[in-house]
Amino acid sequence: MSDGQKNVPGKRSRQSQRVNREEQGDLLAEAVTGLFSQQVDLDIPEEPLEEAAREVSPAPEARTGAGVEPGPEADADPEAEAMPDSPWERKMAWAKERAREGRLEEAEELYRELVEEDPASVRALNNLGVLLDEMGDAEGAVTQLRAARGIDPQNQEILGNLGAALGALGRYVEAEEALRAAFRLDPTSLEIRTNLGILLFRRGLYERAAAELKAVCAARPDDGLPLFYMGEALNRLGKVEEAIEALERVTELIPGNPRAYYTLGVLFDKKNLPERAAAMYRKARELTAS
Repeated sequence: MSDGQKNVPGKRSRQSQRVNREEQGDLLAEAVTGLFSQQVDLDIPEEPLEEAAREVSPAPEARTGAGVEPGPEADADPEAEAMPDSPWERKMAWAKERAREGRLEEAEELYRELVEEDPASVRALNNLGVLLDEMGDAEGAVTQLRAARGIDPQNQEILGNLGAALGALGRYVEAEEALRAAFRLDPTSLEIRTNLGILLFRRGLYERAAAELKAVCAARPDDGLPLFYMGEALNRLGKVEEAIEALERVTELIPGNPRAYYTLGVLFDKKNLPERAAAMYRKARELTAS
């Protein structure tokens, strides 16, 4: 997998993730005020695709970055000898390491230095775009990824990342265009198909979303992100048993995801199983409050 690719989960990702604290607060507040009644389906917030990835999939692979010159402690680092000779490449390696460690502001600063030093670097632009999207700056991500696309218009990774960032902004037509273009370049990419399935879900095209995500889940049965959105699509389609099967598996793969438990509560209510539904709602509240 290349440097900036999302595990969508970046990576998806790396698709991409990755539950967001603000969403947790929103979910708890809505549960308390009764907006999430047991008689209606869960209304999934329109959060960025990569935020969703962080919610329901394992931690993404390193958004590899660049960095600063190694300090004196580098002599004790067993990987120090593998550091690139080029100062620019060393900075790239250290930025990737900062991102991997969660030191996102430091990684952003280093990536911006790299772009300033080499404005034509597709790799630096792409990695910066991915990082900004992860940090919640989808507009900034689109700016960097469009610049990268202008230099390398046939790069499927850049197109996929651009589609995810556009989807986060609700610009669904543009997002689908970018993802379709990426898919044409690499029809085997499960990350692209995952992002496309999530985008179709957000557009309310539940049949198409479920079909797209089923194909991904068949190839990658232990990936929580596509399984979560497939379960949500099946719920919206009224396919209760299939949705329960999918979302119960999500709670095994990603036990910290409150939204899977909440939707299971909705589904058990539909089956007239109030005790099981109550247990799911209670678990969702506990996770949201933690």
